[in-house]
Amino acid sequence: MTALAYGLIESSTQEWTSPIVLGSLVLAAVLVVAFVLIERGNAEPIVPLGMFRSVTRSGAHIGRILIVGAMFSTFYFLSQYLQNVLHFTAVEAGMSYIPLHRDVRHRLRRRPTGAPRWQRNPPGPRPWTGHRDHPAHPAGDVEVPDEQSGVGSGLVNTAHQIGGSVGLPILAGVFIAASEDDTAVTAQVSGFQTVFHVASGFYAVSIITAVVPPPRSPSQCPPPDGAAG
Repeated sequence: MTALAYGLIESSTQEWTSPIVLGSLVLAAVLVVAFVLIERGNAEPIVPLGMFRSVTRSGAHIGRILIVGAMFSTFYFLSQYLQNVLHFTAVEAGMSYIPLHRDVRHRLRRRPTGAPRWQRNPPGPRPWTGHRDHPAHPAGDVEVPDEQSGVGSGLVNTAHQIGGSVGLPILAGVFIAASEDDTAVTAQVSGFQTVFHVASGFYAVSIITAVVPPPRSPSQCPPPDGAAG
C-alpha cells in the first residue's frame, strides 16, 4: 500500500511512465501477488483468503475504500476552495466544518425552536450522515466466524486506511489535470468542480455497493411454486 500510494502521489507531478511512478506501481502489484501466494500456502495466514468469498463483505470493503477516499479528499479540497477561492481565513474555513460534525448535528437537532429544518429532525440513527454510519462498516463484519472476528475487524480498518491514502492522490491527480496546473482562479475552480464531481461518483458507487443485495446462490433460492419443501 505504501508503494501504491507513493506511485499515485508522484504521478501528480511526473509522467506515468517515469521510473519512480512505474516502478512504485509495479512493486505494489508484485507485493500484492506475493502476499496472496504466501497467505495461500500458510497454515495460519494473517488474512485467510476465504474472507473474500463473501460478496457482501467484499462489496462492503470496496464501498468503504471509495467513501473514505472521497471523504478525505473532499475535506482537503474543500479547505483549499474556501481559502483560495472564497478567501476564507484558516479559522473561518475551520469553523465552516462544524456543521459537518455528527455529534454537533445531533445536539443541534434537539433544540426545540429557532433552528433550521435540518437541525430539527427527530433524534435517532442517520445512516447517511457520516462515514461512521455508512452501511459498509457493519456489512464488512457480516457472517464472520467468532474465531476470525479480529481479522474481519482488521480488514474493515485496512479498507478505511487504504481509502484515505489512495483516494487523495487519485483526486489530486484529477485536480491537476482538470486545472491544467494553472494557478488562475478560473482554472482552480474548474479543478475543484471536477474533483467534487468525481468524489460524488465515489459516494454513489459506495452507496450502491451497500444497498444492492448480492446475488444468491442456487442453494439459497426458494423452491418454485408447487415444489416440495
